[in-house]
Amino acid sequence: MFEEEDDDDKPDIDVDNWMKRINEGYTVFFEDIYEDDIAAQKLERVMKILDKFEGRVGALESFVKEAQKGSKKK
Repeated sequence: MFEEEDDDDKPDIDVDNWMKRINEGYTVFFEDIYEDDIAAQKLERVMKILDKFEGRVGALESFVKEAQKGSKKK
């Protein structure tokens, strides 16, 4: 994670994974945590891309609706 993105007060996904495993009584192995961290980072990237995509789709839907209204008036 980049430090700029880490300014919020929410706990990190990495820390959550560590605490979850420890509280469940699991032994924490570096490889398991590493894989979880990588998966979480990929998920965050995908979610950001989807958020941008949803914004574009919303704008496109509004444009199409307005265009359809304009064509019905003629």
